[in-house]
Formats: sequence, C-alpha cells, structure tokens
Amino acid sequence: MKCEKYAEDRKNLIGNISKAVEESDDKINSQNAMLEEEIRKEMKELNEILVIETQTRKQEDDDIIFAVNRYMNEIQDSVSKITVCGI
Repeated sequence: MKCEKYAEDRKNLIGNISKAVEESDDKINSQNAMLEEEIRKEMKELNEILVIETQTRKQEDDDIIFAVNRYMNEIQDSVSKITVCGI
C-alpha cells in the first residue's frame, strides 16, 4: 500500500512538473513571438527611415551638383565675355 501511494504521489508530482514546464515553455514561446514581432516592426520602420534619408541625400546631392554646374556656367560665360571684349 505504501509503495502504491508513493508511486501515485511521484506520478502526480511528475505530472505537475511536466505541466509547469509546458506552461513555462508556452509563456517563453509567446514572449519570443512578441519580441520577434516587435523587432520586425522596428526593422521595417528603420528601413523606411533609411529609404527616406537616402532619397533626401540624393536630392540634396543633385541640388549641389546643379548649383555647382550653374556656378561653373556663370564663370564660363564671364570668361567668354571678358575674352570677347578683350579685357
């Protein structure tokens, strides 16, 4: 009788431990899934920011190139006028 009671207690204890481990695993998996989703969301936002920053920089570079080209054209026109006038 004692052995049967001991075996039954152990069986119940193992069942309880197994259930606790399973619940803990489920909680960890759920937290991991939430964390992964948050990381994906942040990565997407960072990618969007990077695309916008890249476009902005390209536009600013184009603006600088345009301004330098315009400046060079003005210098060339001035040099041409000076040459033509013989100054």
